[in-house]
Amino acid sequence: EKRDELLDATTATFLLDEVQREHATHQSPRVLKRAMERFEAFTHQRYKLIVDPKDNGSFIAVDQESGHGHKLSELSDGTRAQLILAARLAFAEDVSHGTDLPLVLDEALDHSDPERFHTIACSLARMIVDEGRQVFYLTNDPNDVAAFRRAFEEEGCTLPNAIHLGVRHSGTASISDESQLHVPELRPVPNPD
Repeated sequence: EKRDELLDATTATFLLDEVQREHATHQSPRVLKRAMERFEAFTHQRYKLIVDPKDNGSFIAVDQESGHGHKLSELSDGTRAQLILAARLAFAEDVSHGTDLPLVLDEALDHSDPERFHTIACSLARMIVDEGRQVFYLTNDPNDVAAFRRAFEEEGCTLPNAIHLGVRHSGTASISDESQLHVPELRPVPNPD
């Protein structure tokens, strides 16, 4: 009798898991599904993003090692930045409708530790290779350029072209004092009369 009860309970659990998996596969919006995939890749499969139906559909990042779920406010700045970037990339993919629009990221990996930075940079390199997408990454940190070069080399992607805007604009990479930040006064605008 106990054996039958255990088999019934195991079967019910299996069927419920299967129904939940089927629902998540077929009912989850395309953008959300893609964001989840990118987030898992960015975190080396450490976190899995789920939607909590009990909490008004809020997001929970489940730590795959401990099984503990974290609300977004409980995540570190770096992990939260990875999630935000994953969501933005998924949204950009969806709205582009097959057109390879360029991505512009302004110090989007600032809060990432070196390992996370490398993982995301490798993902961006794969996206460039696989999708032919152009990525502009704006930074004031020369270490970012070296980190991107390492990641792109590892992924077999064409090395990024670094453009130093200071050198392009003024011929110098940096300024020596604050007075160089001032622009000359413009001539007064003539009176319209």
